[in-house]
Amino acid sequence: MSAPDLSSETAVRFSGATVLVTGGAGFIGSAVVRHLLDDTGAFVVNVDKLTYAANPNSIPQAKSHPRYAFEQVDICNAGALRRLFDQYAPAAVMNLAAESHVDRSIDGPDEFIQTNICGTFTLLQEALRHWRGLDAARQRAFRLLHVSTDEVFGSLGEAGAFTETTSYAPNSPYSASKAASDHLVRAWRETYGLPTLITNCSNNYGPYHFPEKLIPHMIIKGLAEHPLPVYGDGLNVRDWLYVEDHARALTLVLERGRVGETYNIGGRSERTNKAVVAAICDLPGRPRFLLPWRRRQYRLQLGSRRGLFHVRSHPVFLRSLSAPPLCRPGPSAADFQSDDGDKQLQRSGAGSPFHQRRDCPGSHHHRHPQPHPSGRHPDWHRAGRTGCSRRSTQP
Repeated sequence: MSAPDLSSETAVRFSGATVLVTGGAGFIGSAVVRHLLDDTGAFVVNVDKLTYAANPNSIPQAKSHPRYAFEQVDICNAGALRRLFDQYAPAAVMNLAAESHVDRSIDGPDEFIQTNICGTFTLLQEALRHWRGLDAARQRAFRLLHVSTDEVFGSLGEAGAFTETTSYAPNSPYSASKAASDHLVRAWRETYGLPTLITNCSNNYGPYHFPEKLIPHMIIKGLAEHPLPVYGDGLNVRDWLYVEDHARALTLVLERGRVGETYNIGGRSERTNKAVVAAICDLPGRPRFLLPWRRRQYRLQLGSRRGLFHVRSHPVFLRSLSAPPLCRPGPSAADFQSDDGDKQLQRSGAGSPFHQRRDCPGSHHHRHPQPHPSGRHPDWHRAGRTGCSRRSTQP
């Protein structure tokens, strides 16, 4: 189902309000910023540390935009955050700042603990200070939306779906750090009354995706006429959520969500990794980089991540917010035939702002990476995430 047209609400949604978005130069964060600038009347303050996975060029309309400000700030820096709250006096905060790669969390969990847990704590403290200083009307209107992942729920069997009442059971340092941050947000609501909301989403895809992720990674390999690396046997299943639909859903939760509630957001579209790669290979009219003799030439690397040998997952779904469903089918060959598919190919492939960076895995400049500490092949160990996947019994 296509996303509803919210353009008619542009004049009234967040009109005159300042929304502070942390992590707004990342993949999901930049989609949120683009949506706020294009489809609402909010003034957006983009707060980002600018790590390896961030790029301000993911928000092309931000240049000279009258409702946009960028601040390069680490959310662990309490003094810098306090200055931003005092300077901009936001009516809402959307927290998307996070370290979010499972493999990186296994090999180096320190940054995940620091950003996802300590950073969230620091942000909550400064938001609480700001909120307490507001008058009664502005206190009632203030919201802090914390954006999290369905990986905090761990694994399920072959049936069912995660719900807002599913118990937490994280299986990696990444998901454990996000679970901890979720608990902190809930505690600040219950203990101090800070008006918070939490969302947990499934696997996102779309424009400006970082090249180490599955879809852009396959596109870049195809452009270089390399074999397409698929993790394991390719039968891990993900629920795919289009990132721009996710951005719309987040603003709906911010606008209409009930304080203290958690909302799960999913795309209702399960695909095996192998099926997604096959859809990319079956693109009509694109033999320029996916040559016929390369189609189906998967290099399957069997094995599991350390500590994640039996992880499964299922989709999560957006709870009703008195609005039409904000979801569309997951990636298929038909998706890539549309204008939006062309943008996906351009922005997630050679046209991505990341693809020209020399430090970016998968770029033309990154041909000789150092051996991975775990001994995994550098070309495939980042291709898919089993921390949020279940195994299909279908070939």
